[in-house]
Amino acid sequence: MNQNIADFEATVKFNNVTESVEVSVGDNTFSNLMAILTGYNPSSALEKVCDWHQRGCLDQTPFIWKYFRNASYLTAFAEDETGMSTFNYQKPGFVESPTDFYLRPFQKAFESDLKTWKCEDCSMRYCIGRRITSSYVYDMARDFARRFVDERPIWGLFWSNSFSHDSYQMPSKMENYVLQYLLDYQADGVFEQSIMVFLSDHGSRWGEITSLPSVFLEERLPSMFIYLPPWFRAQYPEYATAYVDCPKCQSLFYPVGESRTCEDAGIPEHFCTCVPYKRLTANWARRIPPRVIGRMNEYLAGRNLSGICSELTLKYIYKTEMKIGLEHDFDGDLPVVDVTTYRTKFQVDQNTADFEATVKFNNVTESVEVSVPTISRLDRYEYVSTCVDDKIDKMYCICKSD
Repeated sequence: MNQNIADFEATVKFNNVTESVEVSVGDNTFSNLMAILTGYNPSSALEKVCDWHQRGCLDQTPFIWKYFRNASYLTAFAEDETGMSTFNYQKPGFVESPTDFYLRPFQKAFESDLKTWKCEDCSMRYCIGRRITSSYVYDMARDFARRFVDERPIWGLFWSNSFSHDSYQMPSKMENYVLQYLLDYQADGVFEQSIMVFLSDHGSRWGEITSLPSVFLEERLPSMFIYLPPWFRAQYPEYATAYVDCPKCQSLFYPVGESRTCEDAGIPEHFCTCVPYKRLTANWARRIPPRVIGRMNEYLAGRNLSGICSELTLKYIYKTEMKIGLEHDFDGDLPVVDVTTYRTKFQVDQNTADFEATVKFNNVTESVEVSVPTISRLDRYEYVSTCVDDKIDKMYCICKSD
């Protein structure tokens, strides 16, 4: 979050927006946008809606744009980088156009028929033809608003990955580019009639930045800013201040309890930033990472991947931290407990891959409780996991063939 604010300082000042706290609820864009757009995370959607791995399921999912369309809004959805787009990467995508205006068919044509360029060590296209890839998305947003904002209510989601996903340094270089689009929207009169949410879904998760102490917060606290027109703030002051709270499955405009927890807000323990952790120096803490790796190997075996994925072995422990309750003196002695929550960051021998896990460890039985799909991979893995197709499997499989 702090990195995003620093990268877009002028943009934030231009919009005169209020910052709201947003916490990631999952490891990737799909998890976080599903929560924002449907109220479901992938697991609850799988249980209560349909199997989103199957073709046609996403068309049945109650995305928020359906409610706006039923209320006579015109809707639009645009996203750049079609190969890595939220609902198509390792997923079947939509059978029918999800919104009234949908950029994907045109974007695919641009990508296939025009020359493209990628920055060094980037997997996404920075330029298509003679234009920056994200400009196709932002231009659609501008055209959509200019054409219809005076005629009828509109709702749109315009999402770019191409310049921010692979490099934590690139957004700062793109600030003036993004700011110019906002100035254009202002000149068009769009802001006078619109509520704008300027947000991301997670911070940087790999590369040099992962060595910084702040990376735990960087990954889990994406930025979110909400712009309300001056007339709206003046006419509805109670709504203009109520959106600072965003509880689970509740409207942004209703009061919430002051003592709610991450669990109350639907945020998994691994992504919770509300409770502090204290670094351990005792030798016994070294017992935790090998047992986490054992669970990861069990996961691969349970997925019948042991034949093609390397067995993981511990190379190095960066740190292990213990969860400390807010009522506990952080500078005092650690509480004595048999079972509690720990966070550990470690490296395996295979491809020197880095991982971070949040686990429950039993000091008596020396057993760990961890959901492997919640373990974060902290280095890039697209070129060492080509032997598997599943997005989650790719994070833990280091192919023997690669």
